[in-house]
Amino acid sequence: MNPLINRFEHTINPYVTYSIMPVFALANAGVVLDTVPWGENISPLSAGIFLGLFVGKPVGIFISTYIACKLKIAEIPAGIKWSHIFSVGIIAGIGFTMSIFIDSLAFSNENLVNEGKAAIIITSFASAILGVLLLKISLGKASKKVKYKKIRG
Repeated sequence: MNPLINRFEHTINPYVTYSIMPVFALANAGVVLDTVPWGENISPLSAGIFLGLFVGKPVGIFISTYIACKLKIAEIPAGIKWSHIFSVGIIAGIGFTMSIFIDSLAFSNENLVNEGKAAIIITSFASAILGVLLLKISLGKASKKVKYKKIRG
């Protein structure tokens, strides 16, 4: 393969991944942000979506994993800590695709659909930020303790 093309691909990859793809996803999600009541109090719909994605998913994943491990249905791989499981559970709160699909099925009122989509986007963003930060913190502690063996090729 051409080294120039490889360098070009690696150069533009962060721009595509972190700017173009999210804009493309928002545009194709059909989110109309100008109809969302941004300055008003938080509605029960938005609060429910936030609590479901930001709190419910991580707690559910963590508790399910804990119970599965205690019942010997599953085991945590070597080097994985409970803080890693919790952090990944928070990242799972990024509920973009299915949440927006269910939102569009659940409501016939266009304003409620748009409010739900906005709450999903905000919650997904918050889950991504907090989850990555917590995972980085917990991996930072763990990576200092783990020593890797050199593999001969």
